[in-house]
Amino acid sequence: MKFIIPFFLFLLGCATKGPQPALVVQRFDTQAVYQDKKNQRNQQLNLEVIARKNKNLRIDAKVIFGVHVASVVMNPDKIQVALHAEKKSYEGPASQRVLQKALRLPLHPLVFHAMLYRQAINGAGWTCAITTQGLLSWCEQKTSKLKVVWEDLEQQETMVTVENSNFLFQWKISPPVNVEERSTYFVLKIPESYDKLSL
Repeated sequence: MKFIIPFFLFLLGCATKGPQPALVVQRFDTQAVYQDKKNQRNQQLNLEVIARKNKNLRIDAKVIFGVHVASVVMNPDKIQVALHAEKKSYEGPASQRVLQKALRLPLHPLVFHAMLYRQAINGAGWTCAITTQGLLSWCEQKTSKLKVVWEDLEQQETMVTVENSNFLFQWKISPPVNVEERSTYFVLKIPESYDKLSL
């Protein structure tokens, strides 16, 4: 089960083409495959994503038969992670260190928004390229050997591939739909029975 989680917040390239209205909340239905290269294991996941562009992000991960395995909420100043199978939760500041400790993903939370909305990744050592049509094609950070690639599919879907020497994550994302704002979207309620860890 621990191996499911590293995928998970990878999340991750979007099918939207063009600007989105400010502060609109959107839902993305997505499918993902995570490959642990070191241990040669694969995991398929259905990821439901709720997002407010560049502000808030929620990801709920399910495996086959709809079993809910993990939830993540990323806000501008805080990250909350619940690993349901392990009955553990993590909470800490919005930073790469927290995501790596909780989910073994060495990514800053802003990278997730960049992948989801097909935006250039800002930060130390990142370089990006665009297609002849003016769309973002890939971003790469040489120090971490991490590369993010966006590919257009049929029916306005997008495939995002994130890879380095340790893992491969492929994320198929359908076009988003606008949803009504709810106060519960970006707050993770942790059951009392879970072990709670602060990072």
